[in-house]
Amino acid sequence: MYWVVIGVGFPVQYCVPVLAAGFLLSGVMSPVYGAAWTQEKGKTQVITSYTYDTASAQFNDNGSLTPVGQFEKTNIDVYAQYGLKDGLTLILSPGYEYITSDLSGVPQTQQGLNHTGIGGRLRIWEKGRHIISVEGTYYLPGEITTTDTTVLSRGGGDIDGRLLYGGSRTFRFRKKDYPAFWDIQLGYRQRDGGPSHEVHGDVTLGVQTGKKTQVMLQNFNILGLDAGSSADALWPQVQIHKVQASSVYRLSDRFRLQAGGYRTLFGKNVVQENAFFGAIWVDF
Repeated sequence: MYWVVIGVGFPVQYCVPVLAAGFLLSGVMSPVYGAAWTQEKGKTQVITSYTYDTASAQFNDNGSLTPVGQFEKTNIDVYAQYGLKDGLTLILSPGYEYITSDLSGVPQTQQGLNHTGIGGRLRIWEKGRHIISVEGTYYLPGEITTTDTTVLSRGGGDIDGRLLYGGSRTFRFRKKDYPAFWDIQLGYRQRDGGPSHEVHGDVTLGVQTGKKTQVMLQNFNILGLDAGSSADALWPQVQIHKVQASSVYRLSDRFRLQAGGYRTLFGKNVVQENAFFGAIWVDF
């Protein structure tokens, strides 16, 4: 994906951070990117992000933190969406990653194409400021597939299906209006090559704090349904609970900048991630 959702970089960067955002349009928040709303017909949005991720501890099978060796991960990700027609958006999300790790006891340095997501989002209901959509994505296998990083980089081909609900309203605080939106997602990911299948639950809250600024809080949650099809030591059952905070600044109608970070608060059989990221949004 993994408070709100997994953002654009959507992991252990176990999943790509999900970014959702919106700015005031005619007094209403207009959420975009990875949320329940669809792109306007003929419109394209491309978000390019850089993420630096480190870990010095991991959660064991009981959820307790234990020290680990070196883990560093750098990602350059692209999230593109195009409005094919009213209510239907096409999605493409390629990425590149560089990993330095000795989690398995053997130092490794790897780099290559990450998983590439190809999918779409279909609006199935909308009334006023509320919307419900469904989304499906197939992730093409990436180039990094060793046991030390497969869960982190999703080396196999995965199929992800989601139900998304979004809404917006304006809150008044101390005689000032704050337009806001929220996005709630429930998903199931069928993983290929051994890792356990997963249930995803993501939540996002965005609040416009100024004419050109917005703050987003996100929560990403992943629950592995069982140990993978291979040996448990190789494919353990995972659990991930992350929080992410970021700010988006509008440079113009076409360009926005985003900066933020995320941290794994709790998990099982996963490293405790601490990451910072920056992104540029382009609309055309």
